[in-house]
Amino acid sequence: MRLFIVSILIFLASLPGQAADLVLFAHDAEVWHPRQALLGQLEGFRAQQVTVHHNQRTFFAEVPNGQTFTFDLVLSERENLIWAEARTPDGQRIVSDTLRYTLAYKPVPIVKPYARVQSNHVSLHARLLENPLGLPLSYAWQADPANPARATIEHAQDSVASVAIPSQAGDYYFNLLVVAGRDSVRYQTLVRQNGGVPTAYDIDTAYPSWMHDAVVYQITPRAFTREGTFAHITQKLPELKQLGINTIWLQPITKSSYKGQGYDVVDYLGLNPDFGSEQQLRELIAQAKQLQMRVLFDLVLNHSSIQHPYAQDLIKHGERSHYYAFYQHTNDKVPYSSFYNKDEHGFITYFWKDLVNFNYANEEVQRWILEVCKYWVREFDIDGYRFDAIWGVRSREPAFSRRLRTELKSIKPELLMLAEDKGSVPEVYKLGFDAAYDWTADTNWVSQWSWEYEYSESESKTLFSHPDESQRGTLLSQALFQNSAPHRLLRFMENNDLPRFMATYDLPRTQLASALLFSLPGIPMLYNGQEVGFRGHPYRTHAVFSPDSTIRSQDQDGLFDYYQKLIRLRQQHAVLRDTTLEQLPLNSTGSPLVAFRRWSGKEQLVALINLGSTPATASVAIREALPAPLRRKKLRFKEALHEGTYTVKKRQTQLEVPLEAYTMKWLLLEEK
Repeated sequence: MRLFIVSILIFLASLPGQAADLVLFAHDAEVWHPRQALLGQLEGFRAQQVTVHHNQRTFFAEVPNGQTFTFDLVLSERENLIWAEARTPDGQRIVSDTLRYTLAYKPVPIVKPYARVQSNHVSLHARLLENPLGLPLSYAWQADPANPARATIEHAQDSVASVAIPSQAGDYYFNLLVVAGRDSVRYQTLVRQNGGVPTAYDIDTAYPSWMHDAVVYQITPRAFTREGTFAHITQKLPELKQLGINTIWLQPITKSSYKGQGYDVVDYLGLNPDFGSEQQLRELIAQAKQLQMRVLFDLVLNHSSIQHPYAQDLIKHGERSHYYAFYQHTNDKVPYSSFYNKDEHGFITYFWKDLVNFNYANEEVQRWILEVCKYWVREFDIDGYRFDAIWGVRSREPAFSRRLRTELKSIKPELLMLAEDKGSVPEVYKLGFDAAYDWTADTNWVSQWSWEYEYSESESKTLFSHPDESQRGTLLSQALFQNSAPHRLLRFMENNDLPRFMATYDLPRTQLASALLFSLPGIPMLYNGQEVGFRGHPYRTHAVFSPDSTIRSQDQDGLFDYYQKLIRLRQQHAVLRDTTLEQLPLNSTGSPLVAFRRWSGKEQLVALINLGSTPATASVAIREALPAPLRRKKLRFKEALHEGTYTVKKRQTQLEVPLEAYTMKWLLLEEK
């Protein structure tokens, strides 16, 4: 920024004389940082200094070359009136226009709370990251009233406190109040007590304890019903609970420029009035929590709509707009830069002409977006975010992701951070995201689902329909077993960008893919309408459900009951929610068969898949695959999805299971 101002100063100093004037090179703006640098010029006269007025404060700014000057401001009030004046050599008073800066947030201290455990001693720490106004700070630690048992804090008024964690198991939350002048802000950390051994929550690496239990349901508010309102979503929540859903993800509910899916944001802090009022949104969230369902919001961090007021101000004022540096204008040659396009206003976009990229090298952009993210958590107590197109932000300014995590997890440690990014890339998790999409690592195709073999917007081209059946098993094995963190993947068959599965496939293959979806580690997700075999493409759908009919009544294929069964089994068996996954070799090559094992405690599950159009028999060397204590025993497996049991006698080594075409079987080892 300083280099930019110096360049302008050199240019302005060379301009010819004209009528006396004093110009501030800025326009009224909302600003997202208390420290602002301003540039001005004397026109038609020269002076050694100017008088700057900022609300009730007055100070002098030197004019080194007699014409151009800069000065710094620290904004501590919301509304800021700024103007300057100087006198000509003959004594004439020249006054600039008045500039209005609105500080769009309260610049409170940013603190990172954390706990440390040494033996049974637990200390609570408040690490100060930012104190934007430099005010003296005071601290107050408090045990959350909802904790499993009472925990007494010592030195609760210090930045470092200590606490004895009771023996009763559970999560113990500790709230931190930080006071700076007349403002205060709350933070939170936790300690987990399990088996008499307390464990400190790791704010840098831990993901939510509930993540593996989540069954996510994605909702496009405008298309969920014909009316597309919060109230109609609330009305359907008990039916989703009956299905087995425990987490709902609302696509963007902020104001947008078009009546689409909402990724063209024009107001990050305002609700889309088409969906209803703030009160109706609160009622939706309250109903969800009453049903023990968590709520995720979809937030667009990579770009805004070109219709956003900041982008429009840039179009109007060009480089003199306060928001010029809010947006990307140059090719930075980072990953995905081959997809850049530049429009007539100098905006950089990816695939969407009206969605203009933010410049995350700008501190104000970072602070703006951080405050937006914290606002919805604090005001509506949501349980997490799905961050849209965060792959773009990660590629341009990777350090921001870590900052985002720290500030969000400091106010709600168990918040889920779901990245629309490649879950096959370890860096995504190292930068702080809890989970990511089941996408391949190929940067030439940003969003390649691991089950896809070819891109198509109109139909689902997945390994289930690969024209060479002998390749299907290999393709699925590559998709399942080459990821180092399969338990952190968002698993899906449909979403707001994919063609509907049932629009391409028959019922047997849909049921096969669904059974696979719920048998894997990670977070299974359904897209609204998937549970009834809805076939309309997400880009062209106006109403999935009717307020006057139940969801189940729209199911013509028996899928609602089938998904309900899959979800119920996943909830009943910890092995289906654990992080484990191991491929099992089969006595066949080039076949459409795949097998894997999962385990949790005493539970053992063997999954067998036939991706082919004809029946086949899977033969697994089961004794080699199981833990040593089980290898000498008679084994009995019960099929969880269909009727049947399979026995391996003591002298047998192979588990042989017949599989119909397009079939999956979940074999649970029965305990003796």
